[in-house]
This record gives sequence, C-alpha cells and structure tokens, in this order.
Amino acid sequence: MIFTLAHARSFLAPHIDGGSCDNDKIDARINECTMHLIEKADWKLLVRRVRFFCCSDCLTLPHCFEKVLTHTIGHIPGYTWSKYYEFLPGGPGRIDGLSDSPDQDLVDLGGWYATYNDIPHEYWPLKIFAMSTEESDTELTLNVRGSTTYNDQVLSDGVPGIEVPINYWVGGVEGTMVYPRNLQLSAQSFKGIHSIVKPVTKGYITLYAYNPDYTDGEDGIPMLYYLGKYGPDETNPGYRRYKIVQHMSSGDHVIALVKLAYVPAKHANDVLLIQSLLALKAMSKSIDYYNAEKDGEGQNAEARAYRLLQEQMSNHEQSGTEFSLQYDGFSLGTIDNIL
Repeated sequence: MIFTLAHARSFLAPHIDGGSCDNDKIDARINECTMHLIEKADWKLLVRRVRFFCCSDCLTLPHCFEKVLTHTIGHIPGYTWSKYYEFLPGGPGRIDGLSDSPDQDLVDLGGWYATYNDIPHEYWPLKIFAMSTEESDTELTLNVRGSTTYNDQVLSDGVPGIEVPINYWVGGVEGTMVYPRNLQLSAQSFKGIHSIVKPVTKGYITLYAYNPDYTDGEDGIPMLYYLGKYGPDETNPGYRRYKIVQHMSSGDHVIALVKLAYVPAKHANDVLLIQSLLALKAMSKSIDYYNAEKDGEGQNAEARAYRLLQEQMSNHEQSGTEFSLQYDGFSLGTIDNIL
C-alpha cells in the first residue's frame, strides 16, 4: 500500500496539539517531520529508476530529484563523479573538452540553476518570454535576474531583475501560440539567467529565449530556445545539473537511479516521501519534546523514528543472490544487454 497525505492526516491528527488542529497545521507538521527524516538515508520509495532523454551534454534534474545515485548511458554503466572531479591533481582537467571521451560518466556541476538549459552562447544576449496553459496567469509576471552582454546585471530602475510578462498558449494547448512576433517579450536581453522568482500559478509556465535574427522554416518564424518549465507551486526554481562526459548521439538516453528531493506535500492524494506512518508519529513526538526543551526525550523519539524506518527498509529490501562489486563502473549494464 502506498500512503498519501490523506492517510497521514487521519493517522497523526489525534497526536498533534491534542487532536484539535486543522489540516493546515497537520500538513505543516508532516512536512517538518519529512524534512528531518528524508536527509538520513534512502528510505523506501525514495529511490526511483528514471529515463532521461538529453539533447545536449548536460543533464538537468527536475525539482523533485535530489541527486543521481548511479546510471547508464546507452545501456553502458559509468561513474558519477563529484563536482571536484575535474580539479583533482590526477584527474582529467577541465571537463569542457571531454565531449569525445568514450567514458559513460556524469560529473556533478552542482546547483542551483534556475533553468533547464542556458541561453545559447553563440546568440546571446536574447530576449526571453514565458507561456502558460492558463489564461488567468497572464495577469502575473516572473521576476528574472540575470546578466547582459558585459556581465552587468539586468536592472530595472537600478534594482537587479526585471518583470517578464506571461503569455497564453492558444486555447491553453501547450505548443500552440500566436505568431511569435506578437508575443510579449522581456524589456531587456539576457546573456545568462541567475534566478527566477515565480508566483503561484494555475498553469505550467514554460520559458523561452527569442532570436529574431535566425528564422526557422519557410514562414521565417523566429527561432525559439527552450529554457525551462515550472509547475504551479514552484516559486523559486533551482535545479542540479550533471555534465555528460560522452558526446550524446541521437536516440541515446540516460537511465539513472535517483534519490527524490524534499517537496512539501500539499494535496490529499500526494504520495508521502516517508512511507512509515509510525516513523512520522515518532518524529512528531520528537518535535514536541524539542519545542518543550526536553532534548533527551526528543532525541529518544527521533532515534525511534530512525529505527522504524530502518526496520521497514530491512523488510522491504529484496533478498537473494546479489553481486558484490568493488567498483560500480564494472557491472552488467541494463537488463536489455543480458537477455
């Protein structure tokens, strides 16, 4: 059984503020417990197998993913290196020049990038624009900070950042827009985007760069470059990126085991990141003790929450014959290769 926020509300309600609090307070406590517990280990359901299709030498993780644990590229396993990899005395040096390497490796570039993709450097600076699937979002704007040609910050009346209007997909159908030259564009051009402050929206917001000097197709439509897509509740987007060491061929993809990142549960049918209601209850008691300055009792209750999660993992983990590998780069690859 998969537990949702609705299950946790019902289970924990009698144990929070004497059972007298509303769903908002219960949700806040559940999310606080989750923030404590998710950091400790890769608990049940926190590790997912995901397929990424990449059109460049960069893999950007969506906001719900914390990190890549291990991966294959084109069905061949590789190493996942830390962000210090290129700076090691015996390392490869700058990873910019490794696009023709035969290695199937990823190198952590760190976070937090505000977009999935950068504005193409051969065309910068470019103006940007946003599109929404909901017409009411056109009353809102994005506050975007970034740099222009000489790495100066884009300013509005001397203040960093400008307001970027939101356009509406025709009929709310993503990909259907008016002629691009009729779009509301940013007042200034960007070389790079550093941060985005986005309001809560009703629809998904997609961000593009606009290049009027390069046209595509017989109609001479200006070229658009996809920068990112943001969910209704994403207000300060920031993403982790990995450098793909090998040059990606058409049709290649990355299959990875990833750990989920903390995202607050909000809706009743949201799946809980922590799948032990008993552990959430123990952690809630721990928070009560800490708030009452009873640190000893708080530590005991917190330790109980960890034990409950460890017992759940022990029961959940697959038993049987497993390979004992000294180097995770030497393995069988994906199952497709050994059938």
